[in-house]
Amino acid sequence: MDFIKQVFGLKKPQPAVEPIFPGEHFTSYELQLPQGLSLATVNHAYDHYANKAVYSWHVLVELEILDRQEGHVLTETEQLQLNDLRTAAATFLGETQTVHYVGNVLREGFMDLLYYIDTPLMSQPAVDAFCNGVMKERGINFTIENDPEWNCVGLIK
Repeated sequence: MDFIKQVFGLKKPQPAVEPIFPGEHFTSYELQLPQGLSLATVNHAYDHYANKAVYSWHVLVELEILDRQEGHVLTETEQLQLNDLRTAAATFLGETQTVHYVGNVLREGFMDLLYYIDTPLMSQPAVDAFCNGVMKERGINFTIENDPEWNCVGLIK
């Protein structure tokens, strides 16, 4: 069977190589997006990461920002709540697969949390329950797409 897979280009999924988690090296950037000035924080420990094809599913959790001070600075309470939601999202995703938090983008009215996972195993009812819990306090969008080259995170090489 392996011979047939090789002939027809059907490859076995490659196992992850060490290190699975490359560490942390976060850098912040100011970005000019169509919606205005944004702040991105990216973990550059994932630059040239060998396991991108293994953890090829990009998860975007878009959270509504409810409380900002003048100059688009988050209030301390809002920052704490968003940090708690970032942890909750990683915990939720980690219940069924390996999770890589690669950064976030703070833009006009929203914070985007950027994760990569291996094959998505969470159920739709579980995703709905997580999102419904968040929606009691703020808006949320939750999307998953296959991105084996990690193109969704343009600041990671």
